[in-house]
Amino acid sequence: MSKRLVSFLGLGNTRPEAKPPYYSPGVYRLDEKESRKTPLVVQALCDIIPDVTSIIVLGTADVERRWFGADELFRQYFEGNVTFVRLPMGATTAERWELFEKVSGVLTEKPLEKAGEETGPGQIIVDITHGFRAQPVLGMAALTYVISDWSRNKIESPPRLRVLYGAWEARDENDVTPVWDLTELVTAALWNSAIDSFVRHGRADDMAKLAQVFAKESVSEAQERGVKGPELSWFHYPRKLGEAAKEFADSLVTSRLRDIITKCAPRLVKELEGEAAAPFVDMLPVLREPLRTMKEKIVPLCAKTTFGQDGILASLRLARLLGELQRYSEQASLLREVAITLHGVLAGKDPCSEPGPGFSGKQREELTEDWKSLSRGEHSVAGGSTSQRFASWSAEVADLRNDVNHCGIRQNPRASAVIRRQLAEYTGELERIMNEILEGQG
Repeated sequence: MSKRLVSFLGLGNTRPEAKPPYYSPGVYRLDEKESRKTPLVVQALCDIIPDVTSIIVLGTADVERRWFGADELFRQYFEGNVTFVRLPMGATTAERWELFEKVSGVLTEKPLEKAGEETGPGQIIVDITHGFRAQPVLGMAALTYVISDWSRNKIESPPRLRVLYGAWEARDENDVTPVWDLTELVTAALWNSAIDSFVRHGRADDMAKLAQVFAKESVSEAQERGVKGPELSWFHYPRKLGEAAKEFADSLVTSRLRDIITKCAPRLVKELEGEAAAPFVDMLPVLREPLRTMKEKIVPLCAKTTFGQDGILASLRLARLLGELQRYSEQASLLREVAITLHGVLAGKDPCSEPGPGFSGKQREELTEDWKSLSRGEHSVAGGSTSQRFASWSAEVADLRNDVNHCGIRQNPRASAVIRRQLAEYTGELERIMNEILEGQG
């Protein structure tokens, strides 16, 4: 795997009496390996990390003059070839955006010809130890931007990222400086973005892909540390969580009602509540609240049946969730199906069999036709006020669903704002009707 090392470089000691090499030489430790004694963290990392294929050094014009000027000071303390990229100081808004673009440019997944790369990197390592002023902050912002760009462009195999910082102030009793691996902060940001996509939009492609890569790397690293057997099982947890989320999201976008409430939602809740969830959250504690929010969205959707009381309640909660996700077409279709099922309950008809091999299409068709007649006012309504209100709302639901699912191709299409408002109103009204039914039975 080709590796690109991107390192920020500053001036070092700027006092008038300062002499080369301007940074104090030290030994650095990473991955239980130690470097030679060197003033340059980039040299230390090359000592420790095997097979670095290209090296990019970022710095200002002053940095370039000090380290890469006539006396080639940098070459005195570094073995190998580097490509220097000059950055602006960042004193103005224009300079900060130029700096951002240049940093983003060297984090590309594409090969950098100026660095001698023939293929894109399998891994990009970012060293922020000697970053000048706000450069490390802008570097992390550029990382986040690049990651989002990879997702937008559907890059199938983006480079692995690693962010490192040589913590000089944390030297041990042997004067060895630890290199802190800050990659988990990037990882947490990626997970948070993926969870956000699921919670706000109902999609889990990013989460499933991230989980697969994260689990693979976690298992590999655990095996290298000698972890075996049952202790290794929790490292597979992220993959299982991602798969469960994607199964739910795919069923949601394809309107698989039975699968959503009786299979996918319970499976996802099981993963979110499982024993392996705790070690995962301990590794990335910032995800505790996003995962809790995710769970709160899914738990109310769990049911054992599609057409029983639990299934109707879960379906109505699902309709409300579809509204929150702005999936109005699916919400309109689901409200119609729930109304048909509720009609069977109010009319005292036997519930339809579960969707699947034993499903009675004829029974559902008969119930649907009877509900259509009710919505058109073609037969009288027996029962109390609940039944009367349901008959009235059925007509509204039927007309709204037809308007939405037929793309407003009619003489009196609703405005989009009206559709959003009415879908929310009708969902709430059907929930109230179902609660009245349950209270009456109680």
